[in-house]
This record gives sequence, C-alpha cells and structure tokens, in this order.
Amino acid sequence: MKKVLHIISTSGTGGAQTHLRDLLKFLPEKGCACYLIGSKEGHYVNEFSELAEKDFRLDWEQSIPGLIRQVKQIIQEVQPDVVHNHLFKACFVGARAAKGKNIKVINNLHGELVSAAGGFKMKLYRGLYRFVSKKKVTSIAISKFHKKELIEMGVPDKNIALVYNGIELSKFPYQPLGKKPEAPFRILCVARLHPCKGLETFIDAAKLLSEEYQFEIIGDGPLKNELESRSKNVSNLKMSGFKMNIIEDYKKAHLV
Repeated sequence: MKKVLHIISTSGTGGAQTHLRDLLKFLPEKGCACYLIGSKEGHYVNEFSELAEKDFRLDWEQSIPGLIRQVKQIIQEVQPDVVHNHLFKACFVGARAAKGKNIKVINNLHGELVSAAGGFKMKLYRGLYRFVSKKKVTSIAISKFHKKELIEMGVPDKNIALVYNGIELSKFPYQPLGKKPEAPFRILCVARLHPCKGLETFIDAAKLLSEEYQFEIIGDGPLKNELESRSKNVSNLKMSGFKMNIIEDYKKAHLV
C-alpha cells in the first residue's frame, strides 16, 4: 500500500480543503494510506483527523525554517511514497522538506498565486514557487487557464499535470429543470467570502430583482462583515454562513 502524506497550510473553509477531504475519503479505495499535516484550527480539522491514518497539526505562523524542520521530522516518521502539497505555503515548505529524498512531490496551488493581484509580495511568492517547482516536482493545474499562468510564472510545461477538480457524482443526481419552477426562484452561491470571488456582484444582482427571486450565499471568510453590511437592506438575499453539509441546499436551488 502506497503512503501519501498530504500537507495543507490551513484547515479552514475553501475549495482546497473540500478537495483534500475527498482525496482522504477515496484514495484508500485505490490502495493508498493517507497521512496529513494540517493546521491546529479550522472547520475541517476534525473531519481530516477522522479520515487520515494519522494527522499532525502545526502552527503555520511560525518561521519557514521551523516549519521545514518539523515537516522533515514527520516525513522521517511516516516514510511516505508521495508528498502532496496544497496551497502555496505548504507547496514551498513540503517541497523543500522532501528535497533530496526518493519521494514523489506533487504541488497543487488550487489557483492560489496564479491569478492573484500583483505587488512585490506576490512577485516574491511566485518566485519562491518557481524555485521549488523546476526539478522533480509535479505542479497540478486545475484548468487550462491555470496551466497557462503556471507556465508564465516559469514552471516548465513538462512538470505540469492538468487535473480538474472532481465531485462525488452520486450526491448530485441529474434532475432536469423541466417547466418553469413556481416562485420563489432560488439562486444559490456557495463560496469562500474572499475578494477574488466577486460576491459584491451577486449581491448587486439581487438588488435588481424582485422578491420572486430569492438569493442565498453559503460560506465564510475575511469579507463576512463587509458583505453582511452590504446586504443588510436586500430583502431577497440571505447569508447563511458556513455549512459542512450543503447537498440539500443544492437540491432546493433552481440556479447555482
């Protein structure tokens, strides 16, 4: 059985975390034993702990050299065949910690850094990612656009694998909409509350439509207070916060 050590710098809310949860859930069916290095807090801490063979929780606010030393120690203990890193900080730390060892290293930015705004800090991060991604590291691109951006960042084409994010299809049975549904028409958005998601546009769209159209945002993130303030007097919009299980919410929606 292959040992896969997943490393992620935050166990909070986001697409990277839900993707990792699914990997931890289904990789054992493919003959993989999954271990995890995550953070001490976050919505997914307990679920990660239940799904992984063993989980290690680090303080990701400490120095990078300190993180690399700790991850090296865990790699020595687990002896993984594969180190799979998720999000920028984990990609850098995990790749450096596995350097010089006979371990397959996979980096998945999940879009982070790829389409983010510029500035010196972002240039530095992209340079660091390029530094750890040139030799014996496979970078996952989650779309053709992201692959193009990774190449422009300086990651060699031969080191990039295009792998789309998957979903558990059995949870989303196909249901044709058929005739026009009765009011209210439910419009759902599930997202991390972050500037890159453009949720202000979703709220502004709700303002343009009548009570016949009911809008809902499910998610949590740094823009929570700002978006709640923006939607305060929008009677046909509901902000529901973070939910772990949202399958029924999807089923009730007419448009996602």
